[in-house]
Amino acid sequence: MALKIEKLSKRYDNKWALRDVELDVAEGEIFGIFGGTASGKTTLLRLIAGFDKPNGGIVTFDGNGISFVEDEQPSGVASIFRRKKNDSSSGEERIAAFRTSMAKPSGLILLDEPFCGVDAIERDRLIEELKTAKQNGSTVIFASSDYEQIASVCDRVAVLVKGEVAQVGFPQEVYENPASAAVAAIVGRNNLFTARRLTSTNADLPEFQTIDGGHRILAQPTAKFALGAINQNVTLAIRPEQVSISFGASFPEDNILKAIQKKSEDKSSDNSSNGIATSNIDQEQANCPNSIPVSKKLQEPAKLPPEVPSFQTQFSEGASFLSNLEDLHGM
Repeated sequence: MALKIEKLSKRYDNKWALRDVELDVAEGEIFGIFGGTASGKTTLLRLIAGFDKPNGGIVTFDGNGISFVEDEQPSGVASIFRRKKNDSSSGEERIAAFRTSMAKPSGLILLDEPFCGVDAIERDRLIEELKTAKQNGSTVIFASSDYEQIASVCDRVAVLVKGEVAQVGFPQEVYENPASAAVAAIVGRNNLFTARRLTSTNADLPEFQTIDGGHRILAQPTAKFALGAINQNVTLAIRPEQVSISFGASFPEDNILKAIQKKSEDKSSDNSSNGIATSNIDQEQANCPNSIPVSKKLQEPAKLPPEVPSFQTQFSEGASFLSNLEDLHGM
């Protein structure tokens, strides 16, 4: 492995910024560090660069340990770090700093929010330059709070939650199969439900009942060891793109939640120039206060009927099951 991090920890006063971080990054890999505000992304990059002294742990690159030397970066390492809040940095400066780092003959490149303040067109160009650096053998650590950037740039990603590595994997894998409610909540938009399992561990499709509303939902096939105890709350995750509206026949495995349309708004006159009418639907799930927002875009100008008695919200691919999770209300 080109970069190896073992039990790396950093504390500021009495607060831990990082706890026991362990990562292996291959040579020539673009490795993402993703997390929300104050998750430890910048701290981790500064420790890798040798700018800050850790409270414990080891960082090695190509078999050589990286030591803390104040205001001095090890040879063979290039980096771009996010400026402090009271320090301004224009998009042009970020682009110039990025290209300077790419031009250096560096085995390891550390990037902390490198596309902040850069427009989409220029960002796409910089991404191509970053992929060229990868082809030249450089190992890149790419830290960002934007998961779309992580998914478009990185080979793998580590998700940081409160200074700890919560999950490591391919970006698409982490998106589709988050390891915890904390990961699911920050990796893309999600609908999270607290539920209890109804079926035995031998069921092909485990069935759950939501705590709010008492809805029955079938989850994807799940390994027995991951199901947890039947008397414990678990979390189900449903992505917005898995939700569809159905007015016709359905099957139990379609995960139907009945809803009532309370209001429809005709937008056809506002969009007559582009031929698109949008209906904004406020829905109320039966006996469930936590409704899922649904919007429907019509491709031709049309007026919706003033009232539709009811429709069904359908989950096209089944719910993802997240096991051994903390109580959502405590997040």
